[in-house]
Amino acid sequence: MRVNSRVHDEKTDMFQAIRVPNCPSEFRAVAENILAMATKPGFALSDYNTMTELDKNLMWDYWVEFDGFALAAVQNVITHATVKTYKSGGLRAWFVKKATPPELIRRARQWLTERNYLIVKPEVQKRAYEAGSKFSRSIKTG
Repeated sequence: MRVNSRVHDEKTDMFQAIRVPNCPSEFRAVAENILAMATKPGFALSDYNTMTELDKNLMWDYWVEFDGFALAAVQNVITHATVKTYKSGGLRAWFVKKATPPELIRRARQWLTERNYLIVKPEVQKRAYEAGSKFSRSIKTG
């Protein structure tokens, strides 16, 4: 996944923050955060072969970058030594109360790729299109 070069030229505000004014408001902040994260020097998304893998990798990186996942995970390991306390402990509380919902990250990524803000590997895009077409055909004939 990479950011379309036009994003740098057209979509920044006076502070050089990336803005996406035509993005639906329910996930605009998430979309702008994804673009900001993806344009940071040194950012490299883990390899992916499907859109699901892309979404999971993006979710992980988003949670670490913006939601404090790394800190919550470390605190959880330090404070919850037994399985019983682990199940009801800090990482679960972080996920329930602070983690950006996975569906929100996925919808923002989908919106950004559909409008060419983000460019996905062509072979992954092709497989996703074929899977969607196959699903549509199965509904029509089913």
